[in-house]
Amino acid sequence: SKKKKSSPLTYKRKLSQKNLDWYKILFESNPNPMWIYDIKTLAILTVNDAAIKHYGYTKKEFLLMTLKDICPEEDIPSLLKRTMLATEGLANCGIWRHRKKDGTIINVEITSHSIDYDGHKARIVLVNDITQKINAERELRESEERYRQIVETVNDLIYTINPQGKILYCNPITFKHLNYKPEELLDHSHLNFVHPDYQQTINEFYSEQARSKTKATYIEIPVITGDGRKLWLGQNVQLITENDLIKGFQIVARDITEHRQIEASLRESEEKFRAVAETASSIIFIYQGTKLVYVNQAAENLSGYTKEELLSMDFWDLVHPEYKKMVQERGFARQRGENVPNRYELKVILKSGEEKWIDIAVQTMNYL
Repeated sequence: SKKKKSSPLTYKRKLSQKNLDWYKILFESNPNPMWIYDIKTLAILTVNDAAIKHYGYTKKEFLLMTLKDICPEEDIPSLLKRTMLATEGLANCGIWRHRKKDGTIINVEITSHSIDYDGHKARIVLVNDITQKINAERELRESEERYRQIVETVNDLIYTINPQGKILYCNPITFKHLNYKPEELLDHSHLNFVHPDYQQTINEFYSEQARSKTKATYIEIPVITGDGRKLWLGQNVQLITENDLIKGFQIVARDITEHRQIEASLRESEEKFRAVAETASSIIFIYQGTKLVYVNQAAENLSGYTKEELLSMDFWDLVHPEYKKMVQERGFARQRGENVPNRYELKVILKSGEEKWIDIAVQTMNYL
């Protein structure tokens, strides 16, 4: 007997169910806040768990709100103007300010797409909180400005040493800034004020500059002041020669102690920023049988592979050998309808060869 073909209506229903499953995974499991709102009333029709957690409102409270309720009052006219201009399809709505339940104002990047939802003409919204990024960028600008002002207002320390390291000359600011008397520095070894841990390093540095006859170099060293404080100096070192004979070194130094502290603070801020950025990106992929049939941009970005390369792979190809068998067994069992863990941590190997731990959450869905 001939196999009965699916009618166009049946296919359309299957396709519709697939789309519903697809949106459910994207919406409910997305780590970024998401909601759907009515384009006429701006009423919030539904929200995901990430929005509830991030903004502090309960779902019941959200469903009694409009978009105006999460915006500072002074931003509402711009909001109304922007929503009136919304077009069909995808829209990058730019950066906005939102207010959490506790009153905290956050900066968010909004992307939305038109959608029909439960009889409403609506838009689905994806929220990316970039508050920490903006704060980090502002702190960086402020730090750079502070550093510029420091550099412009602090006088240089200038001193000269002979090839054996004896100090021959210091300008007045050197004595003042390092809190030494002239007789404590002049005709004494420059090592007297260099931090003990760096004395060998600086000796080798000067020796190498003399050996290679490098005209100008730069080094940062810690020094101990006359009153026992530790300072960092950024030193531009000029080789002094006469008739091709090395006569010594002239050092022009600046106190970079605050600059190094700022750099340390910036490194810490950058690390925090990277951590936020990494957790704000969600990787989505679909596998069917053995093959990956869908990957999103975040998966491309993380793995280093192009979309075409990923879609030619089996779903376990990126998995570290230690976890490959487990992923294969669970992947096939899940497709057979067996009950297996749907969230676990594993290692993957990127295109570059780097190994990376990921936290993976898996759900089954209908996919044609």
